[in-house]
Amino acid sequence: MVSRFLLLMALSVCVSGTLVVKVAHSSYQAEVDQDLTLEWTFTPRPDSSLQTLNIFCSMFNPQKDLVLLNLHKGVEVPQKEGDFVGRVQCDKEVLKEGQIRLHLSSLKTEDSGWYQCDVLTEYGKSLDRCSLNVTGTLVVKVTNSSYQAKVDQNLTLEWTFTPKPDSSLQTLNIFCDMFNNKKDPVLFHLHKGVEVPQKEGDFVGRVQCDKEVLKEGQIRLHVSSLRTEDSGWYQCEVLTESGISLDRCFLNVTAAKNQSRSEGEAESLNTEMWGLKDIAIVITVGTIVGAALVCIPYCCITRSPSVCDRREKKRRKSNGIEVITKTRLYHD
Repeated sequence: MVSRFLLLMALSVCVSGTLVVKVAHSSYQAEVDQDLTLEWTFTPRPDSSLQTLNIFCSMFNPQKDLVLLNLHKGVEVPQKEGDFVGRVQCDKEVLKEGQIRLHLSSLKTEDSGWYQCDVLTEYGKSLDRCSLNVTGTLVVKVTNSSYQAKVDQNLTLEWTFTPKPDSSLQTLNIFCDMFNNKKDPVLFHLHKGVEVPQKEGDFVGRVQCDKEVLKEGQIRLHVSSLRTEDSGWYQCEVLTESGISLDRCFLNVTAAKNQSRSEGEAESLNTEMWGLKDIAIVITVGTIVGAALVCIPYCCITRSPSVCDRREKKRRKSNGIEVITKTRLYHD
C-alpha cells in the first residue's frame, strides 16, 4: 500500500511538472500602422532567477521566417537584423509569472503570418502558435484641394499617405505630375526609394522634394518662381506593397497686382498718345485747308492790274476770233 501510494505521488508530480505552453488567442486581426500585443502562458512557472528559462519566438509566412525573441537561460539575445528589429518588445517582468507578452509596433501587411513561441525549461519543452492578419489599403490624400498664388512666388504642395513606408523606403514608389490643356510635365519620380532625376520640362530646377518626411508618410513638393502657365492640376500617385492610390489638387497662378497695374497704365498711355496724334493730324490738315482758302482770294486781289488787263484782252480776242469764224461758216 505504501509503495503504491508513493508511486501515485511520483506520477502526480511528473504530470503536474510537465511544461505546457498555451497562446491567449489562436488568431489576431489588426490594421496597418497599429500596435498589437501577443500573449502566451506556460506552466509551471520558472524560478525567480529565470536561469533555467529558454524562450524562442518566431514569425513565418511563405515569404520569410524571422526571430522575434530569443531568451537563453534568462538572458535575451539581441536581434541585429530582420524586419522586426526595433519593433518588438518583451515584458520581462511577467516571465516570472509564466507569461510571455510581445508588443509589436507599426504593423505592416507583410507581418501577416504565424507567430510561435517555444519554451524550454527543466520540466520539458512545449510550444503554441497563433495567426495574425494585418490588413490596410493604401490611401493618398492631398492637404488642400486648391491653391492660389501670384507670379514669381514660391509654393509648397503637400500630400499624405497611409500606411507609412518602412525606414528603408525600398518599397515606396511615387509619381507626381502636372497637367493642363497645353502640357503634362513630370514634377517628381521616386522608384523604390530612389529619385529619378528629370532632365527636361518646364519644372527642371524649380521643384524640390523634402525626402526626410517621406518616412512619415508625407509628400512635400516645393515649387519656385511660379508662372501663369503653371496653372493646372497637380497629382501624386503612390505605389507600395499595401496598394496604389492617388489624389490631386488645382493651382491657379495669376499676375501680380503691380504688374497688372503697370500694363493697364501703359495701355492707357498708348491710347492717350494715339488720341493726341489724331488730334494733331486733324489740326494740321485743317490749318492747311484754311490757309489755302484764305490765300487764293488774296492772291487774286493782290495781283497787278497789268497782268489782269493782258489776260482780259486775250480772253476777248479769243472770243472775237471765235465769233468771226462761226459767222463765216454760217454764211458760206
